Amino acid sequence: MKGSSLFDEAHIKLAFLGLRAEDLELVQNFFEREDGKVSISTFKDLKSAREAIIREEINSVVIDIFNIGERNAANFIKRIRESRRTSTVSFCLCGKETQLESLENLKSIPSDMRKRFRHYYKFALDARIEVVKKNALYVTDLFIADAVKVLAFDEYNTLIRAFREPVGLWDKYGQQLILACATIIAACITATAIYLSSSNTKGNQNSTPAADTNHSMQLMERKSDYLSVI
Repeated sequence: MKGSSLFDEAHIKLAFLGLRAEDLELVQNFFEREDGKVSISTFKDLKSAREAIIREEINSVVIDIFNIGERNAANFIKRIRESRRTSTVSFCLCGKETQLESLENLKSIPSDMRKRFRHYYKFALDARIEVVKKNALYVTDLFIADAVKVLAFDEYNTLIRAFREPVGLWDKYGQQLILACATIIAACITATAIYLSSSNTKGNQNSTPAADTNHSMQLMERKSDYLSVI
């Protein structure tokens, strides 16, 4: 739509994967938004979720890796994130607070994935209800920031390819290229602001982080995926 921003275009196709019925009932409503930016589906098994991701019906996943099985879930996430076709899918790891705190020491998870999980969003299902509600909002905002960045990188890459064509393209695409770069920077700033807000709020509440939002690190993980196709 003419005049619309990338934020307007961003839409979260969120999947809850492997959550117990009682946990799903608790948190699902907290991820819904009045602006219609989030559509929600639920999956019990990895196979059907992967098929939906490949069909581009999902771009964000909240996954209970402990209920599914740590090793299987870790291998699933690795497979999705390392495939060029699905590398932009965002993940949030959920579980009990003590489970999330123990992630780095779980031998059932390959060591490379334990390191990656340090930078993944995390969501404690057994936090106080007001904390669960607030952290659901943080995670949803971060998913939206991810979606905006994906759109911005796509636009940037399209314009970079266009510049390989014959001369005269700066006049045609120069303004769009600047806009795409500015949007990428703005999306990164937005994600950082959300992270700082989340950290401050959690510090004030003296609660364990339910959303591990070291977003700059996650962006750097993904950057190579984008740059490699330019």
